[in-house]
Amino acid sequence: MTVSVIHSTTAGPTSLNTYVTSRNDSCAYGGTYIQTGRSAYSNGQFTCSSSAKGNYQMVEIEASRLSLSGRYTASSNFCTTITGRFAVARN
Repeated sequence: MTVSVIHSTTAGPTSLNTYVTSRNDSCAYGGTYIQTGRSAYSNGQFTCSSSAKGNYQMVEIEASRLSLSGRYTASSNFCTTITGRFAVARN
């Protein structure tokens, strides 16, 4: 699995674009990003090559030298709601 995160603070509100690619699917998440002290949150929309699409919210996003982690909630045209945690090692 490959995860790419692009954090932009150019004109307008701060945005977060995340791209997740696995063996079976690839998804693009795009939305606003708001820093709240040590952690942050993001909400927006996503689309996947499998034709899944919907809305997401990531909360308690924390980045360190070694990892990126947080909690997420999403709903799509294939499922009502999915919730969980994510953690990604940085290279």
